Amino acid sequence: MRNAPARITTLVACAALAAGLAGCAQGEAEAEDDASLGDVVERFDSMTSIPGEPQGDTVVEAQQAGTLWLLTRRDEVGAASPADCSIDGAGLDDPSEDLNTPEPDDLGAPGDPQTMFAFAEAPIDEAGEVILSCDLEVDALLLLFEPEG
Repeated sequence: MRNAPARITTLVACAALAAGLAGCAQGEAEAEDDASLGDVVERFDSMTSIPGEPQGDTVVEAQQAGTLWLLTRRDEVGAASPADCSIDGAGLDDPSEDLNTPEPDDLGAPGDPQTMFAFAEAPIDEAGEVILSCDLEVDALLLLFEPEG
């Protein structure tokens, strides 16, 4: 279970994301399709957070099919590229969303925690173990596994 400050930070980030999404709507019909705060919180709560190894291998155990998001710190996202990582030898894609979240305390990166931004994503087609291999010039790598459905 996450500690209270981290939980509060996550909820604030989710609220900010939901507010940003709501602000993008131009008309009544579009507003109906916007994500509510509850939807955003539910989505992030369904994700599994995994500290990644920026220069080496990280084993990811997926309980079902889904999407693996790779995130790094705000000041390092420009130095990270999907081409610098692979899953079981296969390349990764640019992120399809501007996903971001507060940096967890357990990443151990130097300095103050920052917002983490997605720089790559990869589909995980079925349950099982995959190996993420990266050669990144960053201090922190966060993996978020989002199950399908």
